[in-house]
Amino acid sequence: MNVGKKNFVPSPKVDSSLVCIQPKLDKPDVDLDEWLCFTRTCFSKKNKTLGAIFKQKRKIIELYSKLKSSHKNIKTTEYEEHTSHCDVDDRSESDDCDIWPTTSELENQNFAEVVWFREKILKILEDGGFCEKRPSKLSNEDFLGLLQLFNKEGVFFHQE
Repeated sequence: MNVGKKNFVPSPKVDSSLVCIQPKLDKPDVDLDEWLCFTRTCFSKKNKTLGAIFKQKRKIIELYSKLKSSHKNIKTTEYEEHTSHCDVDDRSESDDCDIWPTTSELENQNFAEVVWFREKILKILEDGGFCEKRPSKLSNEDFLGLLQLFNKEGVFFHQE
């Protein structure tokens, strides 16, 4: 519906239009707090790829801390069977593990578990094809799919 300039006082220098906004009928089955924390994490760094965002030491430690404090069960058998290509004592630059948490940042957290958790997150991104994608270019369906991939693997963004 077009609205003429003469309907406003003072009259604007542009033409105006009315827009009817209607909510979607089908609401996604997702926890809104989890969704908010997930999207906040994805958009935390302007124009960075998801791989770069989730490789940050601070993000890995934050997600790992949430996992431990929210009493979500880490699949310990999966961790025990995991053979890391990054040894705790071998921190060479040739390894793919370029971000290493220091002992003071871990605060009683097991270093090997944090490295395993980081690799798990990166594997989720790579398997889903999201590692090189930017959050600003993804659709809502892509975000929902990625959140479901994370939740299926036991990675949660909101503490309950």
